[in-house]
Amino acid sequence: MTTTDNNLRTAYFMHSGTDAELSREQLTRHVPAAYAEKAYAGTSSRYAFFPTDTVVEALRESGWAPVIAQEQRARAEERFGFQKHLIRFHRREELGRAVLHDSRLELVLMNSHDGGCAFRLFAGVFRLVCSNGLVVSEASFGAISIRHTHRT
Repeated sequence: MTTTDNNLRTAYFMHSGTDAELSREQLTRHVPAAYAEKAYAGTSSRYAFFPTDTVVEALRESGWAPVIAQEQRARAEERFGFQKHLIRFHRREELGRAVLHDSRLELVLMNSHDGGCAFRLFAGVFRLVCSNGLVVSEASFGAISIRHTHRT
């Protein structure tokens, strides 16, 4: 598993050289789609809004720190703020300990609010292989995927 898929073109990328936790303000400014308050107007009536920020805050309370965030470029201007986004989390007590070729437990959250993808949360052991933040999965503990649909 890779932490991004082929359709995810980075519009914003944050990675602190000190592996610091990203604040809510930083995430809101650099990955606004993660803080959408409603679904994109063009989604169907069957679309169920699943807010990313609720999960981010629950993970923070559980000791997970967001350290890297990306979002897809919106091709159409009206989709900006609803597109696919990805946030990577490390355990708070592990921050600042990342060393090239060391492995660490990581959570990867992916979601969109325009019907582009399901909400997904991956857990696994990832090894940092490049100083630009590239990681390789060494073990996967599973994934949760929730479709944005409800029955009418």
